[in-house]
Amino acid sequence: MKIQDFPDQKFDAIVLGTGIAGLAAAISLARRRQKVLMIGKKNLAGEASPAAAGILDPFLEMTPGHPLFKLSREAFFRYPAWLRHLRKFTKKDLGYARPGMLYVAFNRREESELRRRFAWQRKSGIPVIRKSRPEILRSEPHLNRQARSGLLYPTIGRIKPRAFLKVLFRFAKRRGVGILNTRQDARLLTLRNHVRGVQVDSSVYLSPVVINATGAWAGKNPYLGMKPPILPARGQALVVKAKKITQRILHGLAGFYIVPWGKNAYLLGSTVEFSGFKARTTREGIKKIKEGAEKLIPALRDFKAVNRWAGLRPFSKDGLPWIGPTRMGGLYWALGFYRSGILMSGYIGELMADGILSGKWPAILKPFDPRRLSRGT
Repeated sequence: MKIQDFPDQKFDAIVLGTGIAGLAAAISLARRRQKVLMIGKKNLAGEASPAAAGILDPFLEMTPGHPLFKLSREAFFRYPAWLRHLRKFTKKDLGYARPGMLYVAFNRREESELRRRFAWQRKSGIPVIRKSRPEILRSEPHLNRQARSGLLYPTIGRIKPRAFLKVLFRFAKRRGVGILNTRQDARLLTLRNHVRGVQVDSSVYLSPVVINATGAWAGKNPYLGMKPPILPARGQALVVKAKKITQRILHGLAGFYIVPWGKNAYLLGSTVEFSGFKARTTREGIKKIKEGAEKLIPALRDFKAVNRWAGLRPFSKDGLPWIGPTRMGGLYWALGFYRSGILMSGYIGELMADGILSGKWPAILKPFDPRRLSRGT
């Protein structure tokens, strides 16, 4: 079958994937008067986005000089403006709050790690405050009495991803983005090493631009040209009902955290498991989360979970996202955001839209160039 035989359904850009990375790219292009089609799996708005804890942390476990931090910090600074823009077009709750976040050390090794982080993070322009044992126990009376010290990030917030995704979907539709849900994998159509569109079932959608934003599933679809080195990393979480135990996000250095999740509700997370595409909770995973959360707030052992879920984060094998043009003309990747998608996607969507339309890609995205794949990644 030849390109000219296909039905004439033409778009300026096609975005594969309906998680937050795909939505942000589609919205950014639509704002620039591009005719955009999003294609996603039926009844699935991303695998990572809806299941995330929504912590807007620009640091995570990054080290000084990490190439991702510059991008993450810039996205953090720009996040309030993105939310203000969305609020102009909707009265819906974005699920945003800024309770601040407290990292807690329980032994000398963890205290040493917090001192190391403070030494470089205080130069970032993002407020970070060292807290002594008496200070954190006074401000967090339910905290484990074995806590030794902490780092407070007073401007770090969180967003409820499911509510936020609903707003983004409405905003995308309002901007004229077409949304197609399908049970079948999209097939990339090419001619002379350049994208011509995609085929879904027997329908063809023509476009000179295709953005692969399929998240954890990016490496599973064999019909999208080059195979991205992406693995699904399962993260489990649960929500408990409890009387007021903290107003802040509490985080341990072992990776477990407590997030205020509404009136007398707290989200506890999370695990990192490489278990294939099984997006379901396990007894072992939930047990680890409860034990980690109880180390922070011992009183949580007396409360039962009211909800639980699991999601698949898109983990890049070399630890860096894949953002920008590939070696196939017109094919772009927005992949491998792992735990930073909720924070970075809005900013990355803007950068991608500008790069696609101008052909000039900003230096801040250079470390994440998908063309590094051919260099032996």
